[in-house]
Amino acid sequence: MNSALSDTNVDAANKPFASSDMAFDFWSDAHCLAAEQLGFAINSEIPLTLLLGDAGAGKSMILRSIFEELSQAHLLGHLDDASRMGVFPCNTILTAFGAKPETETKDTPVSVLHSSFASARKSHGLPTLLVDGADNFKDETLAQIFEMARLTDSQNGPVFKVILCGNPDLPDKLQPRFAGLIGPSIRVGTMSDQDAEEYILHRLGRANYRSVMFSDDALKTIVKYAKGSPRLINTVCQAALDEFQGSTETQIETPMVLKCFVLAGYALRRERETDALG
Repeated sequence: MNSALSDTNVDAANKPFASSDMAFDFWSDAHCLAAEQLGFAINSEIPLTLLLGDAGAGKSMILRSIFEELSQAHLLGHLDDASRMGVFPCNTILTAFGAKPETETKDTPVSVLHSSFASARKSHGLPTLLVDGADNFKDETLAQIFEMARLTDSQNGPVFKVILCGNPDLPDKLQPRFAGLIGPSIRVGTMSDQDAEEYILHRLGRANYRSVMFSDDALKTIVKYAKGSPRLINTVCQAALDEFQGSTETQIETPMVLKCFVLAGYALRRERETDALG
């Protein structure tokens, strides 16, 4: 197991479980399945699809990968900041799709946006807007997006479709106002025990760790209690690595991992409380 790691050591400043670099992306079976389903949704005529998963499950990674993989054949837009809608929502949508509106001083008329997408549809099919962090978008902002997409226009049909990415309770947030628009939901499942262990080794290997090792029992403990959550694995593993750097131990053992789980549990509770207040 440990032989899978690289032979090069790194210094304490390297944080493999805190990095968002694409080199650290890991595709478990659960991620691959969700990405495949999302690809089907983009190829379909379904106007509104939900991509759901717990915080830190890998939803943004899937969106990023799909965007890069399918943008040659499909017209895809990406929006992850609700504040960007601002005063000029049409310009924001066009910019999300890579267009450059002619004016930055006043908003583009909706009719111009619709004609632009109608033209693009002839060569790329129905465009798709990927909305990451949809939980952070207010109802009025989502309604604005749906209206510009013409999702409620049964006579003319949508000018672009929407995929909302958010936490598992996103459907509850959309009820009852948008109940009639909600299409199928794609759920990012948790990683299997085998994938979770490979995920840990993958991140360590990408960071060129060799001497900083988790014992086999420590690895099994992480996998057991993290229950397939990439975020919890990252939190615990990085905390264990940080503590290991200042110790005289030769290997990260189970007691150190359990201690980090206790600390992570407190941090995660605080995080949920912060989210609730927001």
